Amino acid sequence: MINLSFIKLKGKVVDNYLDSLKGFRNKDVNWYDLHKVLGDSKIQFSPYKFRNGCKTGVNCIRDKQDMIVLDIDDGFTIPKFQKMFSKYKYILGTTKSHQKEKKGVVTDRYRVIIPAINIPDDDEIYFRTVELLFPFSDKQVLTKTAAFLGNDEAIVIKNDGKKLDMFKVSELATQQIKQERLEKEAKKIDSDLFSNSSFSFDMVKEQITKEVVVDILGSIGIEVIGNKCRLREERTPSAKIYESGYIKDYGGEFSGDIFALLMELEDMSFGQSVKYTRNFI
Repeated sequence: MINLSFIKLKGKVVDNYLDSLKGFRNKDVNWYDLHKVLGDSKIQFSPYKFRNGCKTGVNCIRDKQDMIVLDIDDGFTIPKFQKMFSKYKYILGTTKSHQKEKKGVVTDRYRVIIPAINIPDDDEIYFRTVELLFPFSDKQVLTKTAAFLGNDEAIVIKNDGKKLDMFKVSELATQQIKQERLEKEAKKIDSDLFSNSSFSFDMVKEQITKEVVVDILGSIGIEVIGNKCRLREERTPSAKIYESGYIKDYGGEFSGDIFALLMELEDMSFGQSVKYTRNFI
């Protein structure tokens, strides 16, 4: 079963926002009946639920989302998709502009419904995960109002396989977002932190090497043997320090730069971690 929101439209509606704004209903659809959704131009469907049946960002509910919908129309061919996702369960349906001239280009254009597990609850992490997994999909899928029209003449292709597990990629998305937030904070504090110095955060970051990280770790009581150290109680060191200064604990959860490590182990703020690191450069 696939849980989706859908609206039955009156007449042939194409990209009409007002006509498809209200009237969405939530329904569990049998996997083997999904071709009816993809093959009906009077149905607009979404992977999300909407409060009061109104398709707006504030009304979007993702707590029971169990699938991803892709919209592909930029040269990523159907055979290429089939090869890449051959191990996964999906149903694919071509759109009304499939293999027709659009903006001077004739190419495969289609939608795909993919059942998934470990879908992130956090919206920012979810959309980043989708972007990492499916960079070839239209950016509409990265919005909370994403909804898609069926096509009366759709060519439907089904593939049996396992459900897509989003867990590992969502971890990467989380790390990316965390790092971006740190860098954004760094830019905000640059003027105060280095007001009387020729240093900037970027200059400090550029000068971080493995040797600098080793010195900092030693200063907080962490012994480094070769390129490894212990960040927690364990018999054999499993945290590796790379030449760039990046740290990855292969037996635990931590991965990041020295600023993130100081914030986690020493309870420093981001600004404090930058100041502390500057002392070793």
